[in-house]
Amino acid sequence: MGYLAARSALFDSATPARGAGIHTDEASSALGDLRRDLARGAWNALADAAGDDGGDPVFENPGPATDTNDDPVVTQRELFPVAFLTTGLWGPDPPHNLRALPLVRENPYDPRSHDGFFDRMRTLAATLDGLSAQVADRYDRKRRPTGGRSRPWQAALGKMRDAVGYVLGQERAPAPTILAPFPFGMPPNAWGVLAAQGNKKLPFVAYSELPMATCPGAGACGVRLDYYEPVARQPGQKDVKRKKGWCYSFKAFRYPDGFARMFLNTLANYADREFAIILGGGRALHPDDYAGRVQAALRGAATPAGRMWPQYVKGLALRLTQRSRAPKRAPRGSTGAATPGRNTFMRLFVDGDIGHEDSIVAWMEAVAQMGPGSRDLEPGSAGVLVYGYSKCWQQLVNVDSYLGGKWPSNYVVNLSSGSVYFSAKYDAVRQAAERLPITRGYFEAVPLHDYIPQLARQSELIAKNPQAVIPLPPARDQHFAFDAERIRAFLRLNSVRTPQELLALLPDAPLPRTGRGELRPLTETQVRHLAYTHYLDRLVANPHFGAIVRREMYRDQEPAAERAFLDEYESNQRKRLERALAGGAVKDEGITRDALRDKALALVLHETLWTFGLGGSCPLLCSSCSSHPTDPTLGVHRCADMGVFKGKVIAIGLH
Repeated sequence: MGYLAARSALFDSATPARGAGIHTDEASSALGDLRRDLARGAWNALADAAGDDGGDPVFENPGPATDTNDDPVVTQRELFPVAFLTTGLWGPDPPHNLRALPLVRENPYDPRSHDGFFDRMRTLAATLDGLSAQVADRYDRKRRPTGGRSRPWQAALGKMRDAVGYVLGQERAPAPTILAPFPFGMPPNAWGVLAAQGNKKLPFVAYSELPMATCPGAGACGVRLDYYEPVARQPGQKDVKRKKGWCYSFKAFRYPDGFARMFLNTLANYADREFAIILGGGRALHPDDYAGRVQAALRGAATPAGRMWPQYVKGLALRLTQRSRAPKRAPRGSTGAATPGRNTFMRLFVDGDIGHEDSIVAWMEAVAQMGPGSRDLEPGSAGVLVYGYSKCWQQLVNVDSYLGGKWPSNYVVNLSSGSVYFSAKYDAVRQAAERLPITRGYFEAVPLHDYIPQLARQSELIAKNPQAVIPLPPARDQHFAFDAERIRAFLRLNSVRTPQELLALLPDAPLPRTGRGELRPLTETQVRHLAYTHYLDRLVANPHFGAIVRREMYRDQEPAAERAFLDEYESNQRKRLERALAGGAVKDEGITRDALRDKALALVLHETLWTFGLGGSCPLLCSSCSSHPTDPTLGVHRCADMGVFKGKVIAIGLH
């Protein structure tokens, strides 16, 4: 296939992804919407966040601290067509036609009758133009100034439209390419292709694409798009209760830069694949000819132009990890030898999936070129160990036959739950996937909404016996210890229905009163809203727990922000505590009260879930997920460690 040297000047000015929406994790995705739903109770809100509320998620989010606006700039419903048109795929390819998406024509779109690539790109361009016009009108009605960061959705959609225009400009090129010299002809810092530090849970290089639009193996996890369409029913027929899947990657759609990043990565990868099909003589192949297009893509990848996008991502990954992998020189004046470089990790496809067989082959060739001993590495440098999750089990099995079982030694894959192949119908596929040399085991997502009734039951028991023993698990993290009284109070809040019950639990709750000092009548919803808001404010104001909340807030940002916060916290701890105990405010740069409540709620919900055996694979923070048996600082996150968990089942819940 085409080869792109990692030391090419192409990568000199490329910058990594930063800011919100780079990658999501299970906790932030499941709990991020809870503040909106506090009045309905934490457990019900958690179920809604998992996807059972029957509503259309609305994402205002044109910048920080603006989520109080009622008029949305972009909704998730409007972004689904954009994601679908980027690849022409939504969930399983035929013959696994489990869902349909009514988008392109007046009648429901049939995935077995694809539009041609460039026709689909024209539809995508028109869709982006229409959405951009609507977004501009919404910003105008909000009276937001033109230009700058005050209209981030407008800027993101413009960047996306420019990329589609570039792709359409390649329609008549004899050797179309996405590189000229940079992807889509854009400046190298137009968007961050890779996240240099991943996220707080997995702090290493990571790559993402759009979910579902790149997931031919998606099953129970996937969002059923007919869920968003009106359900026809006959007179007298009951309403149909539909559910969407639990894929957490869609939460990143709320961030303009995050969605644009996944979109541009996906467009680059799928346009690059289409150009390989053209180079392989498949320009005239019908879109339904799946096998013929795969073979043409493999032939095209062997040409000098080849598959450039996986090669480009490979070069970026090596560049971003070079300092960590390089050998360390001995101190000046020392007679000792240089310390060898250390292998680093990369997570491939945090969001989205690796896709078709020819794409898997292209990515595996790029992965192999990052492995220890590769010619792409600087002299003396260590390599990059790559891992990922996938539901494309059939595609992986097919590639195993194509490669003759010779996979890159620096790659492992976790068989992710929710795959369409996770059923008795595809038992042969499942068994074959288990036997692949790259397979580590099953990683099963914990269905959080299934635990809501169990947590409600715990609340009932606590209400009947407020002093019941809370079965705390062993402490697993040096920065956080579970607290029985905090869990007890939180469970009891779930039983509060009247102002009197709230005052019995929280005597200082700011309940509204009449001029005579009598309690004003409140609905149950109003009581619960006051209860949770007041309780979370108390937790944030607590000197010890408030410091943990703020530390976690900074951990969600770049590592440098966390280090700066910890340095400041350690040097001024006593002053901060004295100021807080005296009733003074603790300054929180860039953190809103709502954000602090969200984080406090996430932490308490997490310890409550884990206490009752419902928390998934780790109790709270990443240090307890280290692959080292005794010292977490000496290991790596177990999801990345390539030497553990072969053939095991790992539950992933609130990480």
